[in-house]
Amino acid sequence: MPDDNLTLDEIRGMAADIGMTRLTDAHLQELLRATRTARARRAALPLSNLVPADEPAHVFRLEDHQSLTPSPSPQSSPPPLSQAERGGSSLPFSSREKGKG
Repeated sequence: MPDDNLTLDEIRGMAADIGMTRLTDAHLQELLRATRTARARRAALPLSNLVPADEPAHVFRLEDHQSLTPSPSPQSSPPPLSQAERGGSSLPFSSREKGKG
């Protein structure tokens, strides 16, 4: 693996540079292992023949394969009341309240 000489102190410095100052030694060991693995994988890539079209794409798909419209969220607000449900009047107040005020 390339960069096997990366030390825990170098990782601690890299973490501090990006504001990760509260990491424990266990976290730093995990970050060291992940950094070494990422660098090894990057070094193994054949970069000479890669083009921008080879960039991985994020692919999303709907849960229901038959429907193109997502189902309504259970937390969505109810539909507005119809005129009949509001009491039959298109005015914002009833005729009984009209004289009050």
